[in-house]
Amino acid sequence: MTTKVRDIVQYAASGDWGIPEFQREFEWKPDQVAKLCNSLYRDLPVGIVTVWNTTKYNEPQKMPPSGRRPLWIVDGQQRIISFCIIAGKRPHWMDNENWNKALKTHRVYLNIEEQGKPTIGRQSPAAKVHIPLDELIHRPPSEVQKYVYEKCTNEGISNCEEACDHAVNGRQILERIVPYAELGDDKGVEDVADTYRRLNQQGTRLRQGQIMLAYVSQYNRGWVREEFYPFLDNLNNTDEWELDPAQILQVATILAEGKARVGEASDNMWKSKIKQIWPKLREAVEETLLHLFDRGITEQDMVPSDYTLITLFAIVAKFKAHLKYDFDPVFRWFVLANLSGRYGDAPLETLTNDSHILFEASDINEALNNLSIPWTKDDIRKSVNQSFRDNSSQALLLHVLLWTAQARDWFEKLSIPALTQAPRKLEPHWHHIVPKAWSKRNDFEDSSKTANVTSSAVRQIPEAP
Repeated sequence: MTTKVRDIVQYAASGDWGIPEFQREFEWKPDQVAKLCNSLYRDLPVGIVTVWNTTKYNEPQKMPPSGRRPLWIVDGQQRIISFCIIAGKRPHWMDNENWNKALKTHRVYLNIEEQGKPTIGRQSPAAKVHIPLDELIHRPPSEVQKYVYEKCTNEGISNCEEACDHAVNGRQILERIVPYAELGDDKGVEDVADTYRRLNQQGTRLRQGQIMLAYVSQYNRGWVREEFYPFLDNLNNTDEWELDPAQILQVATILAEGKARVGEASDNMWKSKIKQIWPKLREAVEETLLHLFDRGITEQDMVPSDYTLITLFAIVAKFKAHLKYDFDPVFRWFVLANLSGRYGDAPLETLTNDSHILFEASDINEALNNLSIPWTKDDIRKSVNQSFRDNSSQALLLHVLLWTAQARDWFEKLSIPALTQAPRKLEPHWHHIVPKAWSKRNDFEDSSKTANVTSSAVRQIPEAP
């Protein structure tokens, strides 16, 4: 079957189509929306949209305006919201605040340069005229030409014929044909997640977390919408942490069943265990992030491996109530796990093994002993000598050392914790703080650029550290 972009926008705006509670919100970047718009303008394929027509499921993220049951969007949510942004029509499941934010950052424009050359895409600083595409594509051709001509004239652009033609042709975006598939009502409520899994195997890009949340939503109506996603959204509001639903569900299955692969969890995991352990899990995640913040790990980009976070959350959730629990040894394990690349080669296999260890451990000492990482000073010295990126394990270790020592920046005269809270965050490097004598004694390869950290703090590098 096929339909038009104009019709899809109308379905989304009116509530004829909706999204189930376990689907995530809009995640596309502005460039992705602009590229999709260019594909529509050039009449290139934009992929199939899949909807599900069933009377056996009715758990939307937001009830349609009419209160009626919509067709569920299984695959294509990001493209459909992008269609709506291009057309300037709000999909019914987005509230005004999120819609206005998306429209402001993702809006597509007709950009016209001083010589009259037009392009369609994100607002271009090189252009003299920027006209939101949604202000053009709903107008008749004669009005579009007049509108663009006036805008160009006001900016002193005399050669605007090409821009007018470009704008008129842009109206065809709403008439582009999009193929779509409609699944029937032959699946029961208990089979919803299996339907999503089947689509995923056929190439639909649903995340593992979304598939598992489909199970949860069937057995715990409203919990995903009212408990799970609000918790994640609250953590992610600062843009410093962007925890994926699958990560949280992995922590849950590790705690409840000792399994890192959520797809191997029992049905009972999603029927009852998830809600039983949820308060402990949620509290552990919040507490862990506070501990990390207190030790200088203030955002997720500073953590090289997200798998170390999964294990860390699980350790805290299981053992934080024990008498012998202390976060410092746990934090030491976390840093070493990142520095040693514990989850580098076969991350899921390693996490599976670690999950069994945690599930069987009776106390924190047993768990950490069995999760031990046999790294020596020589291993650390070799790691230091390697080149590294800002989000590498070496950079993480350096930041932790500077933070713990309350090191002060030579030019700002502020401590590392203070600078990390400032708008311009410090990005320290080894050659800013390693003593020159130590670097020579330990064969540190970057000694030519090393700062001499003596009482006189003689600086041997041209730029500010």
